[in-house]
Amino acid sequence: KDSVRSFLFAADPSLTDSLSFIGAVTKSSGDDEPTQLKVTETKVTSHSGVTFYRIDLPSNLGSGSSINVDVETVFPHSLQPYPQSITQAEKQFVKFSGNRLFYSPYKTNSVTTEVQCSSGTIESYTKVKATTSDNTITYGPYEDVQKFSEGELVVHYENNGPFLTITQLDRLIELSHWGNIAVEETVDIRHTGALLKGPFSRYDYQRNQDGQSSVKSFKTVLPASARDVYYRDEIGNISTSNLRDVEDMVELELKPP
Repeated sequence: KDSVRSFLFAADPSLTDSLSFIGAVTKSSGDDEPTQLKVTETKVTSHSGVTFYRIDLPSNLGSGSSINVDVETVFPHSLQPYPQSITQAEKQFVKFSGNRLFYSPYKTNSVTTEVQCSSGTIESYTKVKATTSDNTITYGPYEDVQKFSEGELVVHYENNGPFLTITQLDRLIELSHWGNIAVEETVDIRHTGALLKGPFSRYDYQRNQDGQSSVKSFKTVLPASARDVYYRDEIGNISTSNLRDVEDMVELELKPP
């Protein structure tokens, strides 16, 4: 009944442990760029086991008024290889478990959940008011969803993307009296997708492109002013590399030996 300046967003308990980023924006008609909204973690004493975030609106929202807010959340490592190990020639499948409803401290008038898979090969999925089209599964719409509602969502599908994970990163920055800045990064990375089962054949890998989910190359982006770039791997050798200027940045592509 009164005007409000903020609202609460609840992190879904099924994915809270994987949450690495949350952001919110709103865009008024006529604006070229969306407005970033302040997001602050907060506590609600009556729900001590739930992680809440307060999202501040750009101005007071009067009674009966409305505003559109886009909330983005990122959950790394929420896709699990299934099976956990595969042979060199096999394709990689992953499983995702989540909530097909909107976990919210408020009653939701209508919610539709859309799952976009990286391929159209879907082994199985939760079939509750679900429709499929190519690589997309749509759940709902569900009407008059009560607050803090949960509904099982499990999707098992083919995903041959390389799961490249940084396990440790050390950055050393040296500031010169002459105004130069030297930056050196030491990065430990590993593939956290399905493990290799059985032997590895370099011949098959190069001839038949076996190992679809393997890390064939990866890129990193440097500032446009980057100069005198050097790089090496743990044994001092990187087989193939490519450094090029791309508009307002320098792109470095590395292919492990």
